[in-house]
Amino acid sequence: MKNKKIKALLLVVLSSLFILIGCSGSPKIQGKWNVQDASGEQKTIEIKDKTIIVNEEEYEYTQNAVGFKNGVSYYSLTRKDNGGTFSIVFPEKDKNTAIMLIPDSDDDYLTGSMLFAMNRKEKPDYKKYAEESLPLPYTPSPSPLLFFGLCLPS
Repeated sequence: MKNKKIKALLLVVLSSLFILIGCSGSPKIQGKWNVQDASGEQKTIEIKDKTIIVNEEEYEYTQNAVGFKNGVSYYSLTRKDNGGTFSIVFPEKDKNTAIMLIPDSDDDYLTGSMLFAMNRKEKPDYKKYAEESLPLPYTPSPSPLLFFGLCLPS
């Protein structure tokens, strides 16, 4: 009887730990990124295991999907404060180059409005990423800062 209780408790603890770990962002997306938006403005953002920092503002997120489709890997994240969903898409095998976009639907994380061109090592070129490097259809986002709430009156 005592052995069954220990097994049940262990199962609950391990299941809870698995759920908590599953909500954290993948190490493949974490770190400092040089980004450029559609207006040409260059910034640095930092993605941590449960937060993303944009313009010194910190936003909590959960990772809700990881996938690979048509040779492209992606990570879908949801902001905890407003439920907004965005994807980080790696169009090439090089994990130093990515884009961040707002998906058009919950069914397709690869098509939507492009927020940022992202690069770990050098300053990215938004137009180049959108037109040349990316084989998927993207729509430029007029202001990614609206998504992160930085241009809205408080």
